[in-house]
Amino acid sequence: MEHDLKGLIETMKQPFSTSEVKCLMLQLLEGVKYLHDNWVLHRDLKASNLLVNNQGKLKVCDFGMSRQYGNGYSMV
Repeated sequence: MEHDLKGLIETMKQPFSTSEVKCLMLQLLEGVKYLHDNWVLHRDLKASNLLVNNQGKLKVCDFGMSRQYGNGYSMV
């Protein structure tokens, strides 16, 4: 099952450990790199737009404000 990171943080009894934070941040940065490598700007990254499953895998969601850029698209 997947939970949004904001809701998960609000209901946790103990905060994430340092190693868990590092793992989540690495996954987030890898996801953003993938988007940027494919010319996509998310434009609404926040904890409620990040899903985490029971195995600790993070997914970026809610691409409603995302835009393509480069290759004929403008970054502005």
